[in-house]
Amino acid sequence: MRFVSEQHIDKISFLYAIIVVAVMTFSTGALFIGNKVDTLKKDLVKLEQDFIVEQKDQLKSDINSLLVRIDSRRSRMMQLLQERLEEHVEEARKIAVNLYEQMPGDMSQEAVANIVREAIRPILFNDKQGYVFILGLDGEAILYPTDRSIEGSNFLTNNVGGGPGVIEDLITIARAKGRGFYRYNWTMPSDHSGSLHKKISYVTLFEPLGWVIGTGEYVENLDALARAAVIQDFSDSMNSDATDYYFAYELNDIKGGNDFATMLINGNRPDLIGKNISDDYLDAKGKPFRKEFLKQCLPTQ
Repeated sequence: MRFVSEQHIDKISFLYAIIVVAVMTFSTGALFIGNKVDTLKKDLVKLEQDFIVEQKDQLKSDINSLLVRIDSRRSRMMQLLQERLEEHVEEARKIAVNLYEQMPGDMSQEAVANIVREAIRPILFNDKQGYVFILGLDGEAILYPTDRSIEGSNFLTNNVGGGPGVIEDLITIARAKGRGFYRYNWTMPSDHSGSLHKKISYVTLFEPLGWVIGTGEYVENLDALARAAVIQDFSDSMNSDATDYYFAYELNDIKGGNDFATMLINGNRPDLIGKNISDDYLDAKGKPFRKEFLKQCLPTQ
């Protein structure tokens, strides 16, 4: 029987040691790599979560900035509207002052009033939708271009427009302050249903004839102009090569449906602008994302 020589034993021991070291190194390395992979996976999940949070915060910031821009634009347009209303009324008042001062001293107040009234009647603006009105301090409709049949009657008793309370307030402003703005509800000539619409007016007192001279504008007309201006601003600012874009709907029915909204702005789908859209439309992952938008718009219970 042959025995392994001492020389061979040394070689085998050395080889065994190498194998053991290699196995241990591999095991340690595999364990290390495994731990690193787990750590990397956790880091990737954390990075993804942080990125999503960051993007949500950025989107909220962007939308809030847009809302500020919209509010600022509307406020500026309201300021310009008030300036225009004041200009039209002051124009009418100056006409009244100049004519009144030129009238012969022996002319009756009624004759003077007729001349001044008819000189102011042609003042029209905003495509002839805007006009100047004149009230007596007793509520009489002295000049009312949208319906001359009302002239001579009394707004405190004729059940026209927004009711006697509105007229009383306009007269009070003119008497107490000499001039000023007033917000109220009034009928719209183009709306034959008799519904009341929000309106803002500017009035001034013409003391020689005991008149309140004024003009006004419906708030919804201002809102329509502001909306058109905002849409145009956003459309002009969009970059066709950008991956980010704005979109805006005009809600027709917050409950949803085939025509739940009209597309106003969409940098990604300009072909949809001005068209009614459905809430059943699916995104790339097959989700009805517009339904999710609507859920966020609904008031919380």
